[in-house]
Amino acid sequence: MTPAPVELMNDELTEAREETTEATKEQTAARMLVTTFPPMSYSYLRDLEIKPEETHIAGKGWLRRGAWTLFTGGTGIGKSVAVQQMAACIACGRSIFGLSVARPFKVLLLTAEQDEETLQRDFVAIAEHEGLNAITLDANLQIHHAYALDGKPLFLSLESELKRGGFDLAILDNYQAYSGASDLNDSAAWKEFITPLSVMLKTYNASMLLVDHTGKPRERKGWGQNDSVYVGAGTSRKANGARTSAELYSPGEGDERYRLHFGKNWERTGRTARDLFLDRSPDASAPYWTPSADQTDHAPMVPGEQEIVGWATAHPFTSLRAVAEATGYSKSKVQR
Repeated sequence: MTPAPVELMNDELTEAREETTEATKEQTAARMLVTTFPPMSYSYLRDLEIKPEETHIAGKGWLRRGAWTLFTGGTGIGKSVAVQQMAACIACGRSIFGLSVARPFKVLLLTAEQDEETLQRDFVAIAEHEGLNAITLDANLQIHHAYALDGKPLFLSLESELKRGGFDLAILDNYQAYSGASDLNDSAAWKEFITPLSVMLKTYNASMLLVDHTGKPRERKGWGQNDSVYVGAGTSRKANGARTSAELYSPGEGDERYRLHFGKNWERTGRTARDLFLDRSPDASAPYWTPSADQTDHAPMVPGEQEIVGWATAHPFTSLRAVAEATGYSKSKVQR
């Protein structure tokens, strides 16, 4: 009997290995709802012990491990400075924009557009304004001017740093520069970008802030307070996937204050007021943000709104229930 040619035997072995590999992949995939995404019963959830000190980075979970947040603002409005100020303060354990920060956290900041000269200007001004410790900043804040990084190189390098450095928070400013997508409205492209990042956040127990660089965010007629998460460009999957959001708006007519609006799941900020009015630094060459002395909304208010806002502003860390009891209005009205 003539033996089969070596080439044929190799082909058969290769085909057999491929079939075995494919079968193994299918078996693994078939068990993902048990192994990767295990079932949770009502009793499990009821008795689950949540430890905010272990999961919350800022606020009451506005930034928290295993989840990502959107920060939206128009070009030139100063959102990068606001995000850099958040990064520096969180790295030093300093509360920022009404968001409590329990201790110093390790922060990884990737910026696509801010070069070294701009970063020097911004961070020196921020550190001096906030009175931040340089040693703590050096230990906990790692900055990269990653101006040409997307796709697989982004995922590989980001995962490598999360694993090596044990970072608590990663910031991408702006995420569009890192997505590699030519069409921001393409849901498939967004899924291809966000899925590996979401897996990393779970794997390395980290939080992520995605800076949404959009043309000119404007409020839209008929939108509710929670709808501002949709203000950025792109697919609705982005807004749906974000656990929380904030949007920075330019001053309204007759006003010099900027408005930081906490949109989606704003109650996770731990604040009693959804909006925070901000003032720019008086010196454009030393930029930073500071809460305005006047935190009242100059827009016409409905009956009771002035009293609620005034009391909540005077007691910024009071619960919604306490505001309702103090003002005599319902909790639902206070929340609106």
